[in-house]
Amino acid sequence: MNWTRLFFSICIFLSAASSIDAQDWAMEAVECERQVFEADNPQAANEALIRKALCYRKMNDYSKASESLGRVRMYLMEPEERSELLLNKALCSAKAQNTEDALSCLEQIIASGTEVGAELKSQLDELQNSRPAPKSEDKAMLLSMLPPLGHCYTENYKEGAVSLALNALAAGWTLWQCLEGCWISGLLGGGIALNYTYMGGIGESIALVGKYNDEQKLLFNEALLALICAHIPAE
Repeated sequence: MNWTRLFFSICIFLSAASSIDAQDWAMEAVECERQVFEADNPQAANEALIRKALCYRKMNDYSKASESLGRVRMYLMEPEERSELLLNKALCSAKAQNTEDALSCLEQIIASGTEVGAELKSQLDELQNSRPAPKSEDKAMLLSMLPPLGHCYTENYKEGAVSLALNALAAGWTLWQCLEGCWISGLLGGGIALNYTYMGGIGESIALVGKYNDEQKLLFNEALLALICAHIPAE
C-alpha cells in the first residue's frame, strides 16, 4: 500500500469536508441576515442575529460573531438575558483579540446590578489590578543612553548584558588602540563599532517596548478569556 498517497488522500478528504461545512455555515449566516432584513418585529430580528452570530462562531470568525451580537436590541431583553448575551459577546471579542470591547461588555454587565455582575466585579477588579502598566518608548530611549538600563526597563536582562558587553568591547578597543598610538584604527574602527553597538542598543530598547506591551496585552487577554469562560456554561 502506498502510505504517502493514503495520507494525502485523507488530508484532501478532511479539507474538503471542512470546506463544505464552512460553506454551509456561511450560507446559513446569509439566510439569517435575510431574516433580519425581513423580520416583522424586533424580537424576530434579535433571534436571527443571535443565530447568525452562532454561525460565525462555528466558522471561528469571532470578530463577525461579536459584530452580529452588537446589533441585537438588548432593550427588549430581561436583565439576565442581557447579561448572558453580553457575556457571549465578550467571549467573541476576547477570542478576536479585541480586549477593550470585551472589557466594555463586562463593565455593562457589572453596571446592570445582576448577580453575575456582582461576581464579575470583584474578579475583574482583581485582574485589572494585576495588569502591568504599559512601558513607554520615550522612557526606554532615555534609559538606553546608559546601557543596559533600556533593556532592563523591559525586563530583557540577557539582551541588556549582551548590549553592555558589546559596548564595553567597542569602547575598550577604541581606548586600547589610542593608547597604543594607533589613532586612526582606534577612532575610526572603534568609533564605528561603538556607534553600531550604542545606537543599535537604543533602537533595540525601543523595539523591545512594543514587544513587551504586545506580550502583556496577549497575556491579559488570555486571562480575561479564562474569566469569561468561567461564567459561560460549556456548550
